[in-house]
Amino acid sequence: MIGTYSLLPLCLRGLMDQRTIIAIMHLSCIFRCICPKILDWVDMSTLKEDIAITMCMLEITMPPSFFDIMVHLIFHLVDELDMCGPVHTRWMYYVERLNKVLKGYVRNMVQPEASMAIEYLMDETLGPITKYMDQFQPSKRMLKILFVSNSQCWWMC
Repeated sequence: MIGTYSLLPLCLRGLMDQRTIIAIMHLSCIFRCICPKILDWVDMSTLKEDIAITMCMLEITMPPSFFDIMVHLIFHLVDELDMCGPVHTRWMYYVERLNKVLKGYVRNMVQPEASMAIEYLMDETLGPITKYMDQFQPSKRMLKILFVSNSQCWWMC
């Protein structure tokens, strides 16, 4: 799977000068080293030095307004790897994706939680049923309903 940290340097190739693109490519390589499911601890020893060099390259090419607290947090990601393990177990992308799906289930704005629960339940129950029903062929007979009165209903095939 190709992440945005792999595609970003390719997209910026003709838009910025060469030094900025090289700095962003180094930053992309750092995120590729931080984000795999299985960590290579040999590379982690030099990763802090690579982050410092990359930040120096960015300080040369980027304006001072680029550097806020979020850019500074890149230095602490390697320490978090030592303390907590792989990053994919702590990041919130999957929860945010589920929240997007659940927000799409809202049909009644007065009671959004109830409509989310109903739609989620319907989605979870109809999913296996439709997979089960795909193995059957539809019938050619049509079912017609004849209403005789309000209290009686007659079925005719």
